Amino acid sequence: MTREEPLTGADQLLVFDLPAEPSFSAVVPGGRVEDGETPGEAAIRELREETGLEVEVLRELGIQTQASWRVPGLRDENHFLHATPAGPTPAEWDHEVEGDVFHCHWMPLTADTRVYGKHGVYIPEVLRSISKP
Repeated sequence: MTREEPLTGADQLLVFDLPAEPSFSAVVPGGRVEDGETPGEAAIRELREETGLEVEVLRELGIQTQASWRVPGLRDENHFLHATPAGPTPAEWDHEVEGDVFHCHWMPLTADTRVYGKHGVYIPEVLRSISKP
C-alpha cells in the first residue's frame, strides 16, 4: 500500500524491525554524527541509510546521554529530531543495507506508543507540539 499524500509526521512514527535480530523491533532510525556533520545532517543521512527515505528535519527535540550499547564504559550523546518524509511513502517496506534487511513500517503515534529501548523518550514532546492549534 502506498500513501497518496505525503505524511505530515502528525500521526505516525517510522520504525524498523531487524528480522535477523528479533530483539530489535520498533527501533527508531538513528546513528552516529560523523566528523563535520550537524545532528540534523546526521539524522537525514542515517534515515536515508536505514530506510531509503528522504526527510526534512522539522526541529531538534533534545539530547539524552546514556551508556553506550556498543562500547562498555562509554556514554553516547543521543540527539532526537522530529522529521517528516519529503514525499509519499509506502505503509511498509524492506530496505537492505550491506546484507541486513530493515523492515520499515509506520506505527500510530500516541501516548501509548512503545519503541525499542529509550527511543521513545521524546514522544510526549512530539505529541504536545503536533496537537497545538
